[in-house]
Formats: sequence, C-alpha cells, structure tokens
Amino acid sequence: MSAIVAFLHGSWPKAIDMTPSDLPGSVTDRMFLEAALMLQDEGAIMYEAMLVGVSPRPCLRDTILTRKGQLWKA
Repeated sequence: MSAIVAFLHGSWPKAIDMTPSDLPGSVTDRMFLEAALMLQDEGAIMYEAMLVGVSPRPCLRDTILTRKGQLWKA
C-alpha cells in the first residue's frame, strides 16, 4: 500500500498508468489490487479504470493521489 503512495508521490501532479511491475519488490497482482481498492476506499487515490484480465498484469489507468493521499506518509 505505501509503495503505491510512494510511487504516486514521485509522479505528482501527473496522472499515470501503473501496474504491479512498477512497484519495488515482488508485489503480486492480488496484493496490488487489494491495496489499490483499499486506497481508493480510503479516498487516498483516484483512477479512471482498473483493467484486469486484458493484459498480463492488472493496470490502473490515470492514477493520481488525492489531497488526502498527498498527506499520507509513504
């Protein structure tokens, strides 16, 4: 979860596409999806679409930190 926030802090203020491969370590697809859903539910990130099953790895399209997410410590 903090890896997603840290990654998005690095791209602020641009919205970016991201996959589990963008994060450090061995992040599984399931871990990535669970963290993304939790962060969205908490209001820390927004994304245009979550693509699952259309490419080898899941992808969040146009992902960006919200104001609340900007205040989170990565």
